[in-house]
Amino acid sequence: MKKFKRFAAAMAAVLLTTCISLAGIPNSKINAAGGNTVTISNTADGHTYKAYQVFAAVLDKTSSDPIFTDIQWGSGVDSAALLAELKGNTLYVLCDTAADVAGVLSTASAEQIDDFAHVVSKHTTSVAIPSVDEGDTYSISGLDDGYYFIKDSSAVTGQDSYTKYILKVTDNMSLIPKSSVPSVIKKVKEDSKFIQDDGYGAGYNDVADYCIGEAVPFKLIGTMPSTLDYYDHYYYKFTDTLGPQFTAPSADGITIMADGKEVAANKFNIHVQVNADTGVISIEIEDIKALKDTSGDLIKVTVDSIITVEFSAVLNSSAEIGLPGQENKVFLTFSNNPNEEYNPVTDKNNPETPGGTDDNNDTPSDQGQTPEDEVIVFTYELDTTKVDGKDTEIKLDGAKFKLKNADENFARVDENGVLTGWDSIGTELVSNEQGLFMVKGLDDDTYWLVETSAPAGYNLLADPIKVVISAATENNQKWSGVPSDALTALSVTAAGNPGTADADTGIAQITVANNKGITLPGTGGIGTTIFYIAGGVIAAGSGVLLVTKKRTEKNEE
Repeated sequence: MKKFKRFAAAMAAVLLTTCISLAGIPNSKINAAGGNTVTISNTADGHTYKAYQVFAAVLDKTSSDPIFTDIQWGSGVDSAALLAELKGNTLYVLCDTAADVAGVLSTASAEQIDDFAHVVSKHTTSVAIPSVDEGDTYSISGLDDGYYFIKDSSAVTGQDSYTKYILKVTDNMSLIPKSSVPSVIKKVKEDSKFIQDDGYGAGYNDVADYCIGEAVPFKLIGTMPSTLDYYDHYYYKFTDTLGPQFTAPSADGITIMADGKEVAANKFNIHVQVNADTGVISIEIEDIKALKDTSGDLIKVTVDSIITVEFSAVLNSSAEIGLPGQENKVFLTFSNNPNEEYNPVTDKNNPETPGGTDDNNDTPSDQGQTPEDEVIVFTYELDTTKVDGKDTEIKLDGAKFKLKNADENFARVDENGVLTGWDSIGTELVSNEQGLFMVKGLDDDTYWLVETSAPAGYNLLADPIKVVISAATENNQKWSGVPSDALTALSVTAAGNPGTADADTGIAQITVANNKGITLPGTGGIGTTIFYIAGGVIAAGSGVLLVTKKRTEKNEE
């Protein structure tokens, strides 16, 4: 008989566990037969608990310490099938009756009782008493004295998991299910603003901004359920949706770690699939309890283990400028029923593959799904208008610029002004008839506009213009999920002078002025006249000097 680990069983009543004897447990209050009620506290919707009688017995009330006698098989189990499977275990090989089995259980360990519960779950009959949903609680009434297997038999498909119990019923009792599920969070790395580490790694948080064409680092962090030990095999799958605004990495570009040990993609029961069209990445682990590292050595995954997935995706030309930004998210799919006999090798209940023909991609028929966790990435646009320095209403076309970043590289843009990357040459940006040129897909950062050619009749700017785009983003670990809460304002300055900017559109607008050149005189113009006049003055002056000199000489004679 295969081992089944401890199933969820937190309760305020007596639970059949180690050191509790079937022969006698004291009771302070005894209800009449058929008058017992079990109340299960659970506010989650969609559960249907059922009670299956495993052992029927007579409660001896004559003793000060009431005990069960005349133990028989209960109506809730197929006793022949149950006993046949139990006898395959050395503990029960000599058992032929319900009383024999009860005698073994009276001294069994907690793990052995868990094993027993697992076998019982496979051999229940249709004779069961269902629960009644009473809002915050579920109640099962009309139970005779005896031992019952209480099973969560609902088809839970949401954010919850099944539980099950074996317990002695001689009175009204209350149970609190220990239903645990894993969790997943997603983080994005902000590369230019200071972000508190918070244990996720430097810069990783819920909000970031980037240039189009840059690789954006992401991290997925998955935890284990506290009930992991209740499962023989545990299915675990990340589904990450980047969206078309990102170019997804290849499977080889995805790093998977379990407790700091690297796990190989598409090897040792891990399947990684990347849909380049939709930007959906799935990392499927058939059995987290059989997880191996890249060398094939088993990784002992516990309830405290952490699974991390890291990759980078390139923000592409489909990106939204400003709001609503690029929301992207992840969720986990996981085993949620410890009652199910799931085995990744032999299971044929794969809902995604009718008939279960693919043994290497089997999934349990009962699965839960975590809530989605989201992050968001923004990018912005710089619009520059070239104007006359004296009359800004005059827009200048034909001005040529290049945009430089802090790394001394120049922006490359396509015919639509969309940034495609940075290099040592870049693309020349030319103002149109409205004096406008634009660059779409810029990070919150500092840039320099370098004029390479001025419009005809205007002077070339002597120095680059410093442009600062500033985005007010809520870089923390508690983003609300509303894009406008993540990007609250946008501003821009050019050479220290404020421009206009709008967070909704993501557009930052600046104006750059050029002054006309000075007109110098040319041949035949005023310059020649000046020279003529100056020459005449000099000639006249020479004549005066000559006449004066001759008169002086004559007087001396």
